[in-house]
Amino acid sequence: MANKNDNDWINVRVDAKLKEQATQVLDDLGLDMTTAITLYLAQVVQDKRFPFVPDTMDPLDRATTIALNQIARGESEEFDTVDAWWHSLNSN
Repeated sequence: MANKNDNDWINVRVDAKLKEQATQVLDDLGLDMTTAITLYLAQVVQDKRFPFVPDTMDPLDRATTIALNQIARGESEEFDTVDAWWHSLNSN
């Protein structure tokens, strides 16, 4: 167990609203900010990576990629005309 004297400080500036929202979620989980950040850093050290995958893909690019993958897997519908496609969209 780490000695209390082994603790160090990290000062971070964050948006006030983000801090407030995160504090509320953490309170609901029974955690304080220090414990949550410590858990996050411990997970980074254990896995030697982020505990989540950062995603910088544009939403339109993501939707296009998903659609192309569905087509490649044969999970798409084909239409002979735009009218047939439009009718299919509006019939649900």
